[in-house]
Order: sequence, then C-alpha cells, then structure tokens
Amino acid sequence: MKLKQVRVDGFRSVKEQVRLFIDPKVTILIGANDHGKTTLLDAIRCLNEDRTLTTDDENWDTVNQGKPILAFDFALDEEESAQLKALAHHVAEKEHTPKMADAAASTPPIIVGAVPPPTPSGLVITASELPLVTGGLITSDLASVAPSGLDITGAKATVSAPRVEWDYVQNPLPVVIKFRKTVGQPLVLQPDSFLQKIPAAIDYLKKRIPRIELFAPVAQLMDTVTLAQLEQPEQEFMQGIFRYAGIWEGHAKLFKQDPATARRLERASEAFTARIRNEWKQGENLSFRFQHAGQNGNQIELLIRDPAVSQRYVRPSERSTGFSAFFTMSMRLLARTDANPANRYIFLFDEPGTALHPAGQVNLQKVFERLSQQDQIVYATHSLFMVNHNRPERNRVVSKDEGGTKVDQKPYLRNWRAVRDSLGLILAGTFFIADTTLLVEGESDAMYVGALLAAFDRAELIDIDLNLFSVQWAGNARDFEPMARLMLEEGRHVVAMVDGDRGGNDLRKNTEKLNEAVDAHRVPAPSSVKILQFEKGKSIEDILPCRDKFLDIVVETAIELVGNGFLQPADGIDFVEANLRATLAVDQGNLTLGRHMTNVTKTWFKEGGPISKLTIAHCTGSA
Repeated sequence: MKLKQVRVDGFRSVKEQVRLFIDPKVTILIGANDHGKTTLLDAIRCLNEDRTLTTDDENWDTVNQGKPILAFDFALDEEESAQLKALAHHVAEKEHTPKMADAAASTPPIIVGAVPPPTPSGLVITASELPLVTGGLITSDLASVAPSGLDITGAKATVSAPRVEWDYVQNPLPVVIKFRKTVGQPLVLQPDSFLQKIPAAIDYLKKRIPRIELFAPVAQLMDTVTLAQLEQPEQEFMQGIFRYAGIWEGHAKLFKQDPATARRLERASEAFTARIRNEWKQGENLSFRFQHAGQNGNQIELLIRDPAVSQRYVRPSERSTGFSAFFTMSMRLLARTDANPANRYIFLFDEPGTALHPAGQVNLQKVFERLSQQDQIVYATHSLFMVNHNRPERNRVVSKDEGGTKVDQKPYLRNWRAVRDSLGLILAGTFFIADTTLLVEGESDAMYVGALLAAFDRAELIDIDLNLFSVQWAGNARDFEPMARLMLEEGRHVVAMVDGDRGGNDLRKNTEKLNEAVDAHRVPAPSSVKILQFEKGKSIEDILPCRDKFLDIVVETAIELVGNGFLQPADGIDFVEANLRATLAVDQGNLTLGRHMTNVTKTWFKEGGPISKLTIAHCTGSA
C-alpha cells in the first residue's frame, strides 16, 4: 500500500486539522525551524505499532477535546487489489453451495427445449417441475418426468439453474483504505461495506501497512569502532557496515585479534568490496579493508584503497562530504531495515544533508529518487537547495501562526511565494548553483522553456534534472554577450538560444566573437558558448508543441482581460472566441508566430497595444 494522505488534528503544534498529501515517491516538507515539520514527521511515525499516542502529544490549546486524532489514507497496488478479489471469490464460493441448495428447494430449475422440425416422435416440451440439475445441455431420456401420454423421444433441453447473487464479488473494491489512531488506542482500520463482509481482507491489509523509519541527524563513527560503541543504538552506520559485510552475526567474537578473526575480517573485506562495486557506481574502483586496531584488536577499523592515492589507505571520514553523506545514509538504511524487516517502508528524514555543500544537497535528491523506486520518502528541510524543481508538486510548505501549524500543498504557485516567505529569502530558480545555463533572448522564452521541460519530465516523456539547470534572460540585446561571458568565467556550461530573425542573427554573431576571444585568451571555462538558433523566421512560439492550444490560450487571455476590465475591445471587433480565433488563423507571410500574435492582438483593443508575450507565456506555463 502507498500512503496518500495524513490528517492530523490536535497533535503537538497542529491545533486544527491539517491534511498532508503524500507523493507516491518523495514528499518534501519545507519551512523554517519550529514551524511543525518534525511534528508532521512524527505524526506519520505513529503508523508503527510501537509508537502509541499519549496525552503528552496533545496540543496545549485542545486539551480534553478527544484529541489528538490521526487518520491515514492508503491506496492499493495491483498485487493487493488482486489479493482482495481472490479473498472475495473465496468467500463467495464458500457460501455459494448452501445458497444454491436453498434456492433449489424453493425455485426449481426451468428447462427450455430447443424445438426441432415437427415429427411424429420428435415432440418438444417446456417444463418447470423437473429434478434439480446444474445446467448445461441435457440429452438423457426425460420420459420419466414427462406428463402422461406425451411422447418426448429425442427431446433436448437446456437447464437454467437457480440464480444466486454473489454479493462479495458484486461490491466494488475499496478505493481508499482508511486507518485511524487516537490516544491510548492501536491503529484501527475503518472498514467499508466490502471489508465488513470479508474479515480475512482486514487481517491482510493490516499486515501490508508500511514500516515507518525516521532518520534524524546524529553523529556517526566513520572509521574505527569498539564493541561497546558498535552496540549503541545510534551507531547505525557501523552496524550497517558490519551487516553489509556479512559479519554482524557473531560480531562480538571479532574484537579480539587471532588468526581466525583476522581471516574472517579478510573475507569480509573481499565480500564488502565485491558488493559495493556491484551495487554502487561511485565505489566501482574502490577496495575496502577491515583490520584490527587498538589493544589486542579491541577495535576494528575500515580503510579504503583508492586508485587516486598511491601512498596510503584513505579513511571514510577523509572522503568528500558528498561521499560520506551517501555512504552513511546507505549503511544506516541497511542497519535499520535489517533490524526491522517489513513488506514495505516509508523513510522519514529530518533535515538531511545539512552538512553538505549546496550542490551536494541537490545531488542528495538523486539518492532519494533511487530509494523511492521501492519505498516512499518524506523529508523535512529548511534549505532552498533541497527544494525539488523537477517535481514542484512534491513540495509542501509548513508554516505556523496563531492557529498552529499549517500546510501549503501547492507552494510552487505564485512564483514559489510560499517558499520564499517561509525561508525568508528571494528565490531565483537555481541560477546561483546551476552548472548549466540556457541563455535566452526574452523573459517569455525563459518561462516557456522552464515550464515545458518540467511538464515533460513529470509526464516521463523526457528524463532531465532541472535542479542544477537554469534558464536565464539577459535583460536586453546589449547585455546578452556580457551575460554569456560572465557565466563562462564562473565555469558554467552555457547554451545561447536565439530567434531566427535579424535580432537573433546579431546575437549569434556577437556570441561567435565571444567564443573566438575565449579560444584566443584561454578564458577559464569548460567550453565555449554553444549556439542554438531557430530556423529562419522562427521564434520560440513557432516550436512550441500543441500550436492550436497556444492560440486558444491567446484568445482565452484576451477575453479574460476584457472581462476583468483591464482592456476595452476595439470598435468593430466581435469579442467572442470563434471570431478572435478566426483572425489569428489569417496567414501573415513569413512572420514568426510571436510577431504574428502581436500584430493581430493589437487590433483587438482600443488602447494598450497587443497582449504581452510575457502574459501569454505565464498562462501557457500555468496550463
């Protein structure tokens, strides 16, 4: 089952009920400290049987009101739906036989004969009082049951058995599985009409609840561990290391050096290295070694042989923060899941990646994406760089006011206003950390590209990571080449996208001159500016998918501007959709679609000129 929604009421900082929608893969809780992110994570953790709601969880302003109350909605996967159907059929078949017997006693079957050509010996009968049969074609002699004096030799009859309603099969499967938890009570499934008739389905679904595992930031030993340290609950990293290497069972005997324990550590080193190379691309060139240290081997240390370092071993703590973060997380996950086996998990992370560089935080999102292929992920952050730009619908903003903790389910609306307000900063896309930038002529180009790439990625038509990518508008033609130069000097990969008109030609020539200067003066840059110019007479509007949809948006925007009183229709213009659409369909030669739209729409209004291309781009991106 996949968690779809959590309703939280009267729980800690949540005074009034809030709904938190959970993404099938990754959900991100964004907000300042002390606004309720950890509260929501702990509410989800209450799905576990070992997490009981108590009066200590009550919101201070809702004491003695029968709260807190937590409700969880789940969706079934294909396997679970099939299992419920099988359980329903089993119950129906079990009850079908006695129902058939009861029905037969009160309603005998009806036999309808198939009429052959009339012959002296080929009479056909229709009878309603014959012995019970199970159906099908009857070819046996029916003389024993025929009325006296009626010759039925050769008669054939089809028997319709009494109809029995299979109630459990006819009732539809539940769309949402609902659970509820209150103070001092276990998690309770709230059955609908389907589940009430099939007790076995209720037992089955309870076993399918995912196990919740919360990972809070803790200091982890990375290199050397004693037996006492290894057995501390918080030292999950080293526990995961031992489990990954296959030496967790009987690990206490390893902390004394002798030929047997030395050989066991040597075999563990080989197994650990082989598994890392097979499962983790970043570690495919590394070799790992366990060895005794301390007094008489009362410590075990982990070392790494890196081909890039020839004179010594490298300790895990000496690797990059990105390596350490991923390595630590992987081992902690392994330790936790091995210790608490379950059918499926929901992993909760409270402020992950706080020690990472911004680019490392963005890369951490890729780790979560891999984990979410099997299990759901929910993480809380107050870092701008942990916001997902590829999947804006996964972000939730958590804030708190006099009414307690609130959740904004769609913070990407109004130009991420909720995120900016929550984090107290100005959000400028990922421009400041992006390593690849598309430089465009106009602000509308930036809006079109950003919105369409994100939409196509969400629809899985393309596979693109937008978190280290930005689309930047130069501001004007004069600043286009200086902006490209600045970004090259920052070490970015830069692509210039220009129109197929005279203005685009001028920008292309200036950019080519910049590339010549880069080559001549060896400006530090990964490469020169790549140039993408549209075909002659084409602008970005010409290459947008769904051209008809774009024209529809132009018309809808015009009607909305007039309807809201921002513009007045020109004299002689019949402001209805069909007429406006017809004027856009008139060919104006070799003009770009953007220029054509400008020329046509400026004839629609008394004042104010044409519809702004930026307005159209905004509406297109929203659609």
